Amino acid sequence: MRKIILLASTALLAGCVSPESVQQRQPLFVAETTKSAADYFNCVHEHWAEHAPYSQKFSRPNGSYRVRHYGGNIVDVTPTATGAHVEMREPPPHFNAPEEEAQACL
Repeated sequence: MRKIILLASTALLAGCVSPESVQQRQPLFVAETTKSAADYFNCVHEHWAEHAPYSQKFSRPNGSYRVRHYGGNIVDVTPTATGAHVEMREPPPHFNAPEEEAQACL
């Protein structure tokens, strides 16, 4: 029962935080990877989706990608000539961002 209440509370709080407001925050981490943007994007989504069924992924018209975690955390992935540029941000307050999983995909 506690897990259900915790998940419901987290989902409600995440719903109050817009991706645009999270985008304005300083990145939790910035990295470059030699993986293609699509490969990195899919890796992060798979890892996050294992733990949270509310993980979403978005392709953008400019060729970049975004993965959004149920807690409101976002990873933006932009293709580069040698792989991809990655930026992860989290909403306030800290929602135990799945940073380790995003970094493991590098």
